Amino acid sequence: MDSKAPALKGRFNFSTRLDLSTRLIRAFSACLHGDLHSWGVAPGWLKTAPLALTDCTMSEGPHYLIVDGHSVIFAWPDLRKLHARSSSLAREALVKQLRDYQDWTGVRVVVVFDGKGKKVEATSDPGDVQIFYSRSGQSADAIIERLASKYAKQFELMVATSDSMEAETVHACGAEWISPEALRGLLAGARRF
Repeated sequence: MDSKAPALKGRFNFSTRLDLSTRLIRAFSACLHGDLHSWGVAPGWLKTAPLALTDCTMSEGPHYLIVDGHSVIFAWPDLRKLHARSSSLAREALVKQLRDYQDWTGVRVVVVFDGKGKKVEATSDPGDVQIFYSRSGQSADAIIERLASKYAKQFELMVATSDSMEAETVHACGAEWISPEALRGLLAGARRF
């Protein structure tokens, strides 16, 4: 089957699905790096990444889970306790659980943490959980809301946060919202299969 042939009813072969995932990760990065310049459009080839993904339908396209990292850490007692000892260990423990969920379900995971740097930082290996740190003076909430407003109409997005204002905003953008406790249940349910 030619991977450039149009998808029938949202069904993709593995290489097409991987290519679409890679392009969406680039689109997320473009969105965030565009944020560094008055939320404008990212320069160069990244401008086309979201347009290249419009052949996915909402119900059959990629599914993404966006996690407000520190919100979840402080909502889960075990991670909150670990954070009191070491914030980096708490972040790593959360990311490990999210990576396992991504591997088990195929749902792409993006986790956003509040940062302290001068620019938005993104880290991930191909196929891994994508991790963003906001810049100093900008909250993870702002990044998550920006992603939801830009991509919720094109892709199935679910946002995990304990912040009720953020939940209302992402819901208004068309994304689903789940609480940190519901996220814990979602992760535990995926392990059973």
